Amino acid sequence: VPAPGGGYVEALVPANGYAVADLAGEKAAPSRYADFENDVLRVAFAEDGSLSSLYHKGLQRELLEGASNRLLLYADSDDAWDFPYDYRSMPPKTARLESSRRLDDGPIKKVVQTYSYNKSTIELTLSLAGDDSPRLDIEASVDWHEECTMLRIGFAPAVASDTVDCEIQFGAISRTTRSNTEYEQAQYEVCAHNWVALSERGLGFAVLSDSKYGWHAKKDGLEMAVLRGTRFPAVLPDEGRHAFRYAILADDGEAGHPAAVREGKLLNSRIVAAPAGVHGGKLPASHSFVRSDNPAVVIDGVKKAEDSDALVVRTYEACGGKAEADIQLAFPHGGASLAGLMENPLEPVTGKVAYGRFEIQTLLVD
Repeated sequence: VPAPGGGYVEALVPANGYAVADLAGEKAAPSRYADFENDVLRVAFAEDGSLSSLYHKGLQRELLEGASNRLLLYADSDDAWDFPYDYRSMPPKTARLESSRRLDDGPIKKVVQTYSYNKSTIELTLSLAGDDSPRLDIEASVDWHEECTMLRIGFAPAVASDTVDCEIQFGAISRTTRSNTEYEQAQYEVCAHNWVALSERGLGFAVLSDSKYGWHAKKDGLEMAVLRGTRFPAVLPDEGRHAFRYAILADDGEAGHPAAVREGKLLNSRIVAAPAGVHGGKLPASHSFVRSDNPAVVIDGVKKAEDSDALVVRTYEACGGKAEADIQLAFPHGGASLAGLMENPLEPVTGKVAYGRFEIQTLLVD
């Protein structure tokens, strides 16, 4: 949390809860690394601004086999409902790096890059948020003024995989990275929500996103679709300023990508900091109201029931296997029952809740 007068104060916020941070307390220590690295990752840049190396210290593995985080510009059609199947047959143009500067801010390391292409400008802020952060975060700010041009961001992960896992609501879908048959070739563009991930034994590579859902994931590389310059059915709907976030994450290749599940949710659910004066209260300085004791079971939503004053807690198994979880409700209530998606009560919850692969379980809390 940014502190008055500069620096940061650390606060460990529990799931679905809050934590009080004393802004007058001890400041978080600055990073002890001079280069752009932390305890987990070491980052190197090429002269054109792309990533030339991303090394995971814990796994002792290089994550990239080629230039990555490249800003690629492809020729595009003018139809927003489609784009050319063979758009990658012509080499893309690349945005030109205009400036790059290092900004270390206490425990947070940043590199701010400014690019240009034709009439458009792109600013990327790459950051390592603390010495223990497993992610390379990138914030993008784009001023877009192109026609019949498609902006994509390309990655070259050092992972050999015949499939790519694509996160969707309440689970993930595996798709092929091969292009041997017409069926496989037709998947030249696929969709995903919070993340896409590739894995081999001992290494997993994921790109997380907060708002970009189109991907090319084949043997020739991984690309995230960003912006287009179409004229039908609307004229240049992407014209103007855009801001979005994405991140690169690596793990040990564990099945189901639990690290990507967790970090993807964190990227898409920013913690809100609100100032408050010193005052008394019945609650502790840190508290979680609803939580799961199993990292494979995600609490996706909490809301009031449609037809009663009960509380609805929507949960699901996120890693593609059977699981059990204790859904801990740390507030006064009159008991909980499993319910259907229409919020009709089914049976009382008396212990751990059982889940099948990607199964949704709804709790109705009185």
